[in-house]
Amino acid sequence: MLPNLSVISIGGQSSPSPKRVCYATPMRTRQSSALFALLSTAFLGLACGTDAVGVEACRKIEDARCTRFHGCALVADLAACQRFYRDQCLGGVPGKVTPNASQVNSCVAAINADASCGVAKAPEQAKACAFLVPVPSAGSAGAGGAK
Repeated sequence: MLPNLSVISIGGQSSPSPKRVCYATPMRTRQSSALFALLSTAFLGLACGTDAVGVEACRKIEDARCTRFHGCALVADLAACQRFYRDQCLGGVPGKVTPNASQVNSCVAAINADASCGVAKAPEQAKACAFLVPVPSAGSAGAGGAK
């Protein structure tokens, strides 16, 4: 099959010429796609970063809370509670310091020992879990309008 040709008349003579095909758009599309991919990767690299501390500590504490809630009949599906907090703990514990193993173990023990489930409901109020309340840094308090 012959290509689709059009006839152009120049000075009384006819000459076949191929129809014009523009390749600029596909080239721009490829360049735009490459730029988009590069910028997306850079953005996701910045946006997905985390400075979470104490992720495993959080998971141990939340696992103990779920178990205690289940024992107190506050949570029907123990496995669902544990799955939920496993993901929620990706943000870590409050503050900028990872609690040590002894602090985490003391907190978990306090949660497990409280039959009323009060510590499980608000662990940050228990002395053994006091590290869950972040201590404000020295420069975060603001000037209070002082000049």
